[in-house]
Amino acid sequence: MSDLALLPHNDDELFCSYTLLRHHPHVVVCLKADVQEHRGTGIIAEMREAETQCSMNILGCTWGQMPVSELLPDTDRIIEHLAERDYVHAPERVWTPAVEEGGHEHHNLIGQIALDVFGDRVIPYMTYRRGFGRSRGKTVVIPTPGERSLKREALNCYESQIKLENTRFWFSEESEWDKEYLA
Repeated sequence: MSDLALLPHNDDELFCSYTLLRHHPHVVVCLKADVQEHRGTGIIAEMREAETQCSMNILGCTWGQMPVSELLPDTDRIIEHLAERDYVHAPERVWTPAVEEGGHEHHNLIGQIALDVFGDRVIPYMTYRRGFGRSRGKTVVIPTPGERSLKREALNCYESQIKLENTRFWFSEESEWDKEYLA
């Protein structure tokens, strides 16, 4: 049996890095990062995937990228992929975004699919609600100094996101990533 962590996007490990460092699950990034290229930023999916590879090397996790576009997520393909992973690997624990009212639609989509596919093996991690910032959960994951340093190093891999005005905050504002929360 192996543990699994589901990230909707390349970079969403910023919400669960301490869990990844402690448990080293296999990570699946569920949506291919093609929105920013579509918006004309010059940031292409392959750049985002290279940043994820850098981050996963630091966090000590293996990972894979689903070929499902984030522009128009194909729910059936996601379900099929995760059901096959469950059949072949039967993960004991699956970390995935919590489904939250007002939460990011992709986070909620992946969270709900995970609940449907993996049931009571799901351990939801908190992300954010639009207009409300970072979500808090019942369980606070408090890092050791070494874990904080490794998370900072992993977040620094996301140069493309640090350069963008609308995402820079998540990588530079320490108060947003100092602690992590499980539902």
